[in-house]
Amino acid sequence: MKIALIAPTSEPTSCATRLFMNYARAMAAHGHAVTVFFPGPIALPWRVDNEQVRVCSCPHWLSSLSIRGGFGPGEVAYKCVQLLAHRFDFIHVCPGHRPANLVSAWLAKHIRGSMIVDEWWEWFGRGGCADQRKGLVGACVAIYDSLVELPSKHLYDGVIAITRGLRNRLRGHAHVDVLPGGAEVNALMKFDLAESRRVLGLDENLLILGMSGLTDNDHNDNMPLFDAVRHLSKEVPNLRLLATGDSAYIADRVQPLLSPEVLLNVGWVDFGAYNRHLTACDAFMLPFPDTGRNRCRWPNKIGDYLALDRPIITNPTGDLASLSAEYERIHLCPNTSAAYQAAIRTLAGGQLQKAPRRPRSQGRVLSFDGRVDRILAFYEQLQTHRRKTA
Repeated sequence: MKIALIAPTSEPTSCATRLFMNYARAMAAHGHAVTVFFPGPIALPWRVDNEQVRVCSCPHWLSSLSIRGGFGPGEVAYKCVQLLAHRFDFIHVCPGHRPANLVSAWLAKHIRGSMIVDEWWEWFGRGGCADQRKGLVGACVAIYDSLVELPSKHLYDGVIAITRGLRNRLRGHAHVDVLPGGAEVNALMKFDLAESRRVLGLDENLLILGMSGLTDNDHNDNMPLFDAVRHLSKEVPNLRLLATGDSAYIADRVQPLLSPEVLLNVGWVDFGAYNRHLTACDAFMLPFPDTGRNRCRWPNKIGDYLALDRPIITNPTGDLASLSAEYERIHLCPNTSAAYQAAIRTLAGGQLQKAPRRPRSQGRVLSFDGRVDRILAFYEQLQTHRRKTA
């Protein structure tokens, strides 16, 4: 098959970029020809040496006419030309309701006969992201998302929802699959904790809690944890919080909450350094409070955490509540400072350090290769349905 993957971002170090390039690699391994389209110029931090994988990006002079998030005439025009100039068997987009993806995919479906699939990661409308938009532009985007998100799904041959919460919002679509985020079980190296501490120059006696991908977007969600670390750092002097993500945000908004020696601000780093820093942690913290938006989200970083076999302290929100029954490493608590303090004290006492119940490539959180197997099987179901109804 010829498959077009329409990536949601051109940020080379983002999880979404990693995910879509892993899709391309795994699909190519099955013999498919894959083209990955990015919404703007991108310099990938790794070589693409597979002849079956082609990477295309919207040139700067066109992407500069666009508004971030799939709005703007430049990106719409680029994707329409590309998807109509070549005949793809499948066009796989994310997010599917934004104009640049929706218009180009719909035209390719009706003019070129492509089958189109929307991978749905987030509840964008009212009750989700729309409630957090700010300013005039944010208000306009919120109105658009609230009006278009759900109706647009019915224009796609199939929808892949990342959570059951999203699936339950979509009524009347015959082809919806639920597929949680994956884990890079083949790419992430399980370095020994002591070895990683030596490589990074960190004391082996520290109790290090890891958080990844910190940005301003989830600041309010994370505040109870920051408060817990602030209080406990006096009681547990070897406690540290290691954070990857937006270093400026971490320095400006997180650092003032904690004493300088407690916070380890790693910032955005390449995948190898990210892997090394995570394996220097004793446990991972994933605040995920019970909000309308979070009930429909899947925190992709949990796949990385599970792959590294460390305890994970998070909240019983959405699909995470049932996930803890499958993975003994997941420990649930309310998103309050007192609950986090109790959980960290338990961790400090060694009571969370248990062997994983199941191999890291099993369970609901699949490897990226396993996830692609499910996606390709979904494509086959859609093709079979088209043949039967033709």
